[in-house]
Amino acid sequence: MSVSGVVVRPATSHDADRIRTIYNYEVIHTTATFDLVPRSLVEQRRWLADRSGAFAATVAVDTAGEGVGF
Repeated sequence: MSVSGVVVRPATSHDADRIRTIYNYEVIHTTATFDLVPRSLVEQRRWLADRSGAFAATVAVDTAGEGVGF
């Protein structure tokens, strides 16, 4: 799916670090999640692996290939 240059696609392990960066910002600076401790890259990759197949996590990628949301 593409809207205004942003593509939404299934997330892969290659997206783990960017997703972790986005998520950890929310953990540290907001109340958008109940998590209190930022995720490590290993934990983020495990989280993505657990959300593959029929219940896959998705990622929004801009025209430069940068993950801008998930």
